[in-house]
Amino acid sequence: MFELADIFHDHMVVQRDKKIAVFGCGTGNGVVFFNGRIQSFSADGPFLVMLPAEKAGGPYEMIISFTDNEASGRKRRRIVIRDVLVGDVFLAGGQSNMEFPLGESLEEEKTLAELTKVRYYKEPHNVHMNFIEGSDPVRGTVEITVEKPEWKLFTPKNEPAFSAAAYHFACRYFTETGIPVGIVECCKGASRADAWMSPETEDSEEVQSLLLEKHEDYEIFSFNQAHCLFENKLKNVIPYTLKGVLWYQGESNRGLKEAVNYDRLFAKMVENWRALWWDDLPFYMVQIMPFDEDPLKAAWSDIRLAQLRAAKNIPGVKLVTLQFTGEEKLIHPLHKKKVGEALANAALTDIGQAHEYCGPIAERAEFTDHTVTVSFSHANGLHFAGELLSGAEVLADGEPIFFDTLIEGGHLIFRTGSPADTVRMGCANVPEHDLYNLEGYPASPFEIFKYS
Repeated sequence: MFELADIFHDHMVVQRDKKIAVFGCGTGNGVVFFNGRIQSFSADGPFLVMLPAEKAGGPYEMIISFTDNEASGRKRRRIVIRDVLVGDVFLAGGQSNMEFPLGESLEEEKTLAELTKVRYYKEPHNVHMNFIEGSDPVRGTVEITVEKPEWKLFTPKNEPAFSAAAYHFACRYFTETGIPVGIVECCKGASRADAWMSPETEDSEEVQSLLLEKHEDYEIFSFNQAHCLFENKLKNVIPYTLKGVLWYQGESNRGLKEAVNYDRLFAKMVENWRALWWDDLPFYMVQIMPFDEDPLKAAWSDIRLAQLRAAKNIPGVKLVTLQFTGEEKLIHPLHKKKVGEALANAALTDIGQAHEYCGPIAERAEFTDHTVTVSFSHANGLHFAGELLSGAEVLADGEPIFFDTLIEGGHLIFRTGSPADTVRMGCANVPEHDLYNLEGYPASPFEIFKYS
């Protein structure tokens, strides 16, 4: 029996300027026709056809003609996929803040639009939890249901069910470029970064050494176990050709002892995905937002600092810094438009458009006997939103010391009465500081040690 992967349907967007992966399962011989090109292939189980790269354009038809070599006789099948565009395709991954639908966001952010060249595909294997009381440590069982796989057009009828962050990303990216955009949503609320890795990577000694004490979401949500999300969701869209990955996740890795390792964990996930796709995919990562949770239960600050390290140390990763929306009591902030548009700005910089996408990033600090001078990137128009900087600390041997601050030549200078060895800002579950750039993005939290 011949089957294409679920993602191949009418209205799909395939990636421009890269070889186009067409894959599925069957036994026999086939031919793919696309935009005047012909590619033949043979299959004995899973198959992969790589079509030549195409420029942005369309709509086209993709025709797959296949002859099954079945014991009962040779059977021919012809599949026609209509209204195919060639453009830029992004996978929207992560947990509930990426999954959060446009229909539940702020009323003023529901800017529904008719964009015929922008399309949306939601990976159709839905992972549900059936909770079982009194059965610790396993508190639920997993059930998989499958929706109809389809690419949906950006229309007011369809859009409320789309990821709000991905929706605003796509609208801005298309408006700025005019290039067709495809969004592949593959995310799950309460999912962990390690749950999206291949079994070989997740089970490796290196990854497991970073997960010695997991956040309780690992046990509460059984889909984080036994490679469930990778096998039932992500695997279904590998290796559909992509432009890049939008990543909004980290909350379920916020355990007190594991959060500090998130940068190394994320690095292993990025390495794994790039190997699975045979492509050095860029990742555009959202720094998780303020949430007022007991710091004895969760290390939101450690996650943000680790995300900052990941963006600095992993080539091809850009960080969209946190935003202050006044929703620190909500683990799912309703403001998603600025997040999506910042993600789009980050992706636009990778195709040669100059857009700011994040707040000031502390790169280094110079310590003297009476000053600490912090230098930043993304610091055009560095300024305090208020009269003085809040949410910062300068320490010596672990003890806070007095300081005042000024901005000079794009640097933040802490003037102290005695030598210091540590400077930090915004290192709390709910950061508070007033340092911004001209584009209105708040600075990322940071912590810098003199002897690091």
